[in-house]
Amino acid sequence: MEDKCKEHTSRIITVEKKQQSLEVQIAEMGGDVRHIKERIDNGMSATITKVYDKLVEIAPTVKDNQDICGRVKAFAFWISVMGIGGGLISFMFHMLRNVGA
Repeated sequence: MEDKCKEHTSRIITVEKKQQSLEVQIAEMGGDVRHIKERIDNGMSATITKVYDKLVEIAPTVKDNQDICGRVKAFAFWISVMGIGGGLISFMFHMLRNVGA
């Protein structure tokens, strides 16, 4: 009986040592995970800040080009309206000239 108690005691001590070792490892892993998460958060915020800064730099150029694109679009519309209108007028003129002949 006494031998079994000593055996159980030694097993309990071994299990306690393993448990302490595992708790230390879990704490270290938790610290590593927290550290990695903080680094990722810092990296993401830095990247987002850089992207925002670049977009702020580009915004005036985009606004200038937007105005130019609007003017080119209006010019293309005017040319197409004039071309269609001129074509219809020319067609009508030729039709009227041929009817009178």
